[in-house]
Amino acid sequence: ALAEEICRRVYEEVGMIATVGLGENLYLAKVAMDIEAKHMQASKEGIRLAMLTEQSYRESLWQHKPLHDFWRIGRGIENRLAYYGIYTMGDIAMAALSGSKEKKNQALLYKLFGIQAELLIDHAFGYETCKIEDIKAFHSKSNSLHRGQVLPSPYGFTEGRMVAEEMAEDLALDLLKKGKDSAFVQLYLSFDEENAGESYEGNLVQNHYGKRVPKSVHGLYHFPKRSNQGRAFREAVLAIYDRIMDRRLRIRKLSISAEDVRDCEALPEGQLDLFQHFLTSDEEEKECVEKKQFLEKEEKARGAALAVMEKFGKNALLKGYQYLEGTRGRERNRQIGGHNSGVSDLVSIRRKEESTIAKNIVEGQDYER
Repeated sequence: ALAEEICRRVYEEVGMIATVGLGENLYLAKVAMDIEAKHMQASKEGIRLAMLTEQSYRESLWQHKPLHDFWRIGRGIENRLAYYGIYTMGDIAMAALSGSKEKKNQALLYKLFGIQAELLIDHAFGYETCKIEDIKAFHSKSNSLHRGQVLPSPYGFTEGRMVAEEMAEDLALDLLKKGKDSAFVQLYLSFDEENAGESYEGNLVQNHYGKRVPKSVHGLYHFPKRSNQGRAFREAVLAIYDRIMDRRLRIRKLSISAEDVRDCEALPEGQLDLFQHFLTSDEEEKECVEKKQFLEKEEKARGAALAVMEKFGKNALLKGYQYLEGTRGRERNRQIGGHNSGVSDLVSIRRKEESTIAKNIVEGQDYER
């Protein structure tokens, strides 16, 4: 009743159809939403709701295909199981119950997946031992913050570089908002099959669509000291990009992660090293003071920008290059969880005009509006 009321209120107040999965445990609730609720017809009140018990899960989904529709099962796991004639959750359950004389048994699952086989077997029967209180009580020893996106079309070197810069800026801003900083940043690039022809002599791998594509690459950059500054993140990510990006290829996916994320530590005001004046010249000391003042001004400006964005949205403040054709920041700022939010965008009406104006500004040309 509560779930239905939430769906009804969302539909009445926002005009969006909400999808809900209910289950006897977290896993069943997730599967009910992913496999059943998302594919059912919404009611007149805007409700799409599915519910699973352990028994109904076995009755309705043990023969469901493909396996990668289930949470935590990717195409790689699906293909490894298919090699041994295991195609459904029911097959996994039967293998777990089979004796040692059978070719498909529990020992085979543990041989293939190690300790992860225990979770796979539990999910095959609809079991889930993890509860919400366990999730809330868990604290990872190493924290990270990620940004990733699949591009709408293959991007070349220049377009991909602009997107990487946008993502770096957004990641640094999110760290500032959360009061966190990072020790190093990583960049991952995945490529399209468009340039993987006979002229390309690099390593090729098969992606989950069965296409031969250039092997993904990644690189990292360690900051001299922990940082959440936009300038530091942009320079680091662009340095990685220039180092690992093959100009012959076209990008399809980018991912950026800030690693070893921790709470920012306040810098002690006015505290100097005992030997500082003996080891640095007056010029170096002056340069250090000027740099500190510049960083303080930059942090104040970023704080003000963050306040504006929180009140009016991320598109309230944009940099000139973000109006160039191929950039993705404006569009992604209008999305919710990577999906179109349905909010109308007046800027998009003049997108082509603004892209031309921005390009002219970058190239130092005059323009008339």
